[in-house]
Amino acid sequence: MQILSEEENKKLWHCKEKKKLYTDHMIDALHHYFNFNSFRPGQEDVIRAILSWRDCLVTMPTWAGKSLCFQLPALIQGGLCVVISPLISLINDHVISLRQYGIRATCLTSQQDIHTQTIIKHHIRQESVSFLYISPEKFATNEIFTLLRNVTIHSFVIDEAHCASHRWHDFRPEYHQITVYKKFFPSVPFIAMTATADAMTRADIIKQLGLTNVWEYHAPAIRPHLSLDIITGEKKNAHLLTFLSQVTDSGIVYCGSRARVNSLLALAHHHGISCLGYHAGMDTQTRQRNDERFRRNECLVMIATIAYGMGIDKHDIRRVYHYTMPRSIEAYYQETGRAGRDGQPARAVMTANQGDVSLHAHMIRRTWWPMQEYRLTKLARMWDFVKIPAHERADFLCQYFR
Repeated sequence: MQILSEEENKKLWHCKEKKKLYTDHMIDALHHYFNFNSFRPGQEDVIRAILSWRDCLVTMPTWAGKSLCFQLPALIQGGLCVVISPLISLINDHVISLRQYGIRATCLTSQQDIHTQTIIKHHIRQESVSFLYISPEKFATNEIFTLLRNVTIHSFVIDEAHCASHRWHDFRPEYHQITVYKKFFPSVPFIAMTATADAMTRADIIKQLGLTNVWEYHAPAIRPHLSLDIITGEKKNAHLLTFLSQVTDSGIVYCGSRARVNSLLALAHHHGISCLGYHAGMDTQTRQRNDERFRRNECLVMIATIAYGMGIDKHDIRRVYHYTMPRSIEAYYQETGRAGRDGQPARAVMTANQGDVSLHAHMIRRTWWPMQEYRLTKLARMWDFVKIPAHERADFLCQYFR
């Protein structure tokens, strides 16, 4: 597969009569590297923007194929693609996936010993690596900045870019160090990727990351393969037991607190239903063991808090059940998106009542005061979503994330 020089890429991009040639080259590369014969909706538009050396903000559902959008341009044009990703488990999954295609990918994480990191840095200096995955904390160090300044960089990709926004509960302040790189790599594309961001959050992402001349792509929020069911009322335990008794494939039950996870585990076990648990109060060994068993389908149901979140890369989850209503539509959309990552039919069920609203409002009022009004507004919109008729839910989400 021929890698085009920067000058050749720019010539192809700007010559309209050669647009078909450029498309053919993209399809050839898609088949060569990933053995696909066509793009999913939206992918070709995003890839073209990245190939034209633009900063980009891309909002796409999980199953839509965001990763390929930045991977293919880097493989076509050459140079190192640096991917800033917030969770080590997610980093490891992406590196393993790329290596399975024979693509030179590596990572730098806190789990590696000094000897391993030294070898990896040597390969980066030798420019024998195509993709480097790294956490925002490590990316923000002077050591990594010095390393990358002496390497040919194709692009910087900010994965889970909503974490750069103060408006998000998974806010990561280290993402703001990316603006330092912008000053020293002015011609390198910076690509922000997320599955979940409304208009205000998208504007905040652009501001916090210092993106310039930004090309934006926002896929429709609707997930046609995912059914959305909402049950209101007080009989939550009865509904959950009915749901659990019918489970024949992989599913996650989300709760609003550690105590609730523990109580529902006890409830399920009392009724002879096998479930695993996951929350931040468990020791690391227990969490890792339960995660591994769930990934291997040794147990089909994980009852968890949102601590079992972004790092999940399990494509055969068919059901997500919210025992506690999420505190925002963004959280609901992201958590339900863990079902049906393979694009096959999946189901999201939520039980909700006024008690959930009161619980979240109480917790919000205990947080940093400048964000209280904003978060209470988000909570009110979530309750609005719960109350609308079932046939209007998909349109509501599309309008919300416009």
